[in-house]
Order: sequence, then structure tokens, then C-alpha cells
Amino acid sequence: MSEPTAVAKPAPYCAFPNCKVPRTKTCSRCKETQNCSKEHQTEHWRWHKKICVAPQKKMSAPVPPFDAPLKGPVNEEEKDENK
Repeated sequence: MSEPTAVAKPAPYCAFPNCKVPRTKTCSRCKETQNCSKEHQTEHWRWHKKICVAPQKKMSAPVPPFDAPLKGPVNEEEKDENK
């Protein structure tokens, strides 16, 4: 049986740089980043907005159907046939 893998837990403190106050406010968009106060949330937004993505948008990339044709030749023989 395989060993369980360790999952990194987020720090229990505010995401604002060098702040060691426990977090209490969560980003309303991504629901991941947390800050200790409205003030730090507002200040941190200058950097956080560049990477902040709503959960439904993270998974919204279109997935091709399983039987979708491949684009381009798959092997060397097909490359020669297409010339």
C-alpha cells in the first residue's frame, strides 16, 4: 500500500507580507486567500488580483471529447503519407 502524501496547509496567518496576525477575512472571489483585516485585504489586493481566479473559472477549460480526432500526424509513417 502506498504512503499518504503530505498536503501543504496554508499558513494560519494573514496573506499580507510580514503580517503574523491570524486570518479572519477570506477573498470573496477565489475563496482561498485570507487576511487579518479589511485594511490588509485591500492593500494585498494590489498583488493578489493578478492571480485571483474564481473557483468555477479554474475548471472551465474546454475538454475535447475522448474520440476527438488528433491534429497532425501521430507517427513517422503518417508524416510520409501526408507529403
